[in-house]
Amino acid sequence: MKILVIGGAGFLGRNLIEALQDSHDVLCLDTKMPDEQWRKKFNVNCEVADVSNKISFRNFFKDVDIVYHLAALLEKPKIKKEFFWKVNFEGVKNSFELAKENNAKQFIYASTGSIGGPHKGFLPNEDSPYFAQSEYQKTKVESEKFLSSQEFPVTIIRPELAYGPGDMHHLGLYKAINGNRFFFIGTGEIIIQPTFFSDIVQGFLLVLNNQKAFRQKYIIAGDDMIPIRDFIEEIALQLDKKISPFFIPSFAGRAAGYFGDFAEKIGIKFPLRSSTVNFFLVGNAYDNSKAKEELGFKPQVGFKEGIAKTVEWYREKNIL
Repeated sequence: MKILVIGGAGFLGRNLIEALQDSHDVLCLDTKMPDEQWRKKFNVNCEVADVSNKISFRNFFKDVDIVYHLAALLEKPKIKKEFFWKVNFEGVKNSFELAKENNAKQFIYASTGSIGGPHKGFLPNEDSPYFAQSEYQKTKVESEKFLSSQEFPVTIIRPELAYGPGDMHHLGLYKAINGNRFFFIGTGEIIIQPTFFSDIVQGFLLVLNNQKAFRQKYIIAGDDMIPIRDFIEEIALQLDKKISPFFIPSFAGRAAGYFGDFAEKIGIKFPLRSSTVNFFLVGNAYDNSKAKEELGFKPQVGFKEGIAKTVEWYREKNIL
């Protein structure tokens, strides 16, 4: 089949393409060109495109069977709200409309687990009420609502806390621990659900051209639901470091995060932003049973093994 991966230069996009490349004709679209070494190694055909401009990438949908839409901006203070919505919401609509116009067989959208709400003693599932505080979450909610209203084979995937070799989003955390600069914000008791990248890719593959998955949503998350302290301490163990017993109280952390957002807007570097603080103060864990029962989803990599592999990769690349 001919498959279009929008956002294919990102962490999950690259790994999805690597899994698809041997069996399918894959085209990668992104706002930036992936490095040449990777493109040659996996013989990947890549094009630069802007999803917020429908006309600019409409020609790439010709004869496409399946569209994966993984493209999204992460929330940063410097990004204007209008542009953020233009990419994360209008971009999804543009991609879907072009897929439909070109008679694609399926549109697969990467949402986020966090819109199921924070973990508060129960596990939200795909039918739980939407939860959206950040602009990022709001764009994901509106995109899901739009896609769910369409009479078309749409599948929505909600990955949760992706990490692993190649993950640059969480590199700063590993660097802070490795450099003895890490302090907990809060007590470290909130529950998280780290999901190794290959398990998320497994979820993306299981819905591919799968009629059971048409017009469905699936939470793709690991089986480990652990206090964030366990995750951090395992990173420290792999790095042969000790975590400071001191911690930053929640209220002070939130204040520092808001200051960091303001500082970034005016060009001042500050180690914390509100999104970073929320990582330590808002628990996220979800019910992954629907994907298991309907798709045969089976997480393979536990968090200890996943962290070990991630640290090994960072060291190999000499970026810690």
